[in-house]
Amino acid sequence: MFKSPLEFQTPFNIIALAIFALAVTLMLVVRRRYRQRGSVRFSSLKSVRRLPVSLRHRLKVLPFVLRILVLGFLLIGVARPRVPDKRTFFSTEGVAIQMVIDRSSSMREEMYFEGRTASRFEVARNVFTDFVLGSKRKELPGRPNDMIGLTSFALYPEENCPLTLDHESLVALMENIEPARKQVSYRGRLIEADPTDGTAIGDALYYAMLSLIDAEDAVEKSPKLSRDYRIKSKMIILLTDGERNRGVDPIEIAEEARKNDIKIYSIAVAPGRRRMRLFGTFPERSTREIRAAAELTGGQFFKATDGESLAVIYDRIDKLEKSPFSRKFTRYEEHYQRWWAVPMALALLTLEIILRNTVFRTVP
Repeated sequence: MFKSPLEFQTPFNIIALAIFALAVTLMLVVRRRYRQRGSVRFSSLKSVRRLPVSLRHRLKVLPFVLRILVLGFLLIGVARPRVPDKRTFFSTEGVAIQMVIDRSSSMREEMYFEGRTASRFEVARNVFTDFVLGSKRKELPGRPNDMIGLTSFALYPEENCPLTLDHESLVALMENIEPARKQVSYRGRLIEADPTDGTAIGDALYYAMLSLIDAEDAVEKSPKLSRDYRIKSKMIILLTDGERNRGVDPIEIAEEARKNDIKIYSIAVAPGRRRMRLFGTFPERSTREIRAAAELTGGQFFKATDGESLAVIYDRIDKLEKSPFSRKFTRYEEHYQRWWAVPMALALLTLEIILRNTVFRTVP
């Protein structure tokens, strides 16, 4: 159900003033009705009743209606309507997080998730959204205090979103990412492999690390953060389902990350369920580099065999790197000075005075 962001700073005032205005209006109506007026006696009014009714006579109640509207707009103005500014910020501190997601063609393979099968990338996308925005069903509270960025990689890394507190936009950008394809066509001719396919884990970690090193600059440029916002810690969450076959060694990047106090949490997504039954678990060779990179920086290494275990891993990381409690401040945009409040009341009052002294003027 749609919920309007409009609220009143003093809602009780408008109720009290509304009752007062209603009482005054009723008193005026009663007084007007029973007020003694001068009269002239006629033997019959039949001829008068047959006369056409003028527009002025039909609209004689208009000044009274305008007066009621004036009171209504003034009541709204006194109650101070306001709308929370979208630039809500947190005044204390948070964690700078770079999410690094594998989008190689193998991420199109299926895995078990919530009673059905889905591609590994789709599962990663769903759990990513829950981790960032929160999910009561998976007991993930979300990371509203933290600056989060997104880097995806296949043969080449791509910075999809810099560090930001606009998590809705971050999730929307994640929705637009698609993994590489195993086979592509070019000008109607089938090509055996996607030229952008690959697994350049080290390159992706390198770009994510550079973004975190410059995280303080991102804080200064963010309009949603107060000047006293402080980055408590920095971390990279790497998710991949393959072994590096392109680019630099992730262990070399981990050495630099450790020097800059950046932790790496690496997650290895297991092959499909059928392959798991045949081979049991990951070969140690394929996870050696990302395991070593995580341990070198003080982070941890995890294995996910399905969507549920991946959600549990993100929950564990969420608890390990927790943001401190912070007070939330919201800026409000005042609307009582807009056209629909006090200015409108003054305009209607002016119109009512003009009409009472011209078109609807009465002579005793």
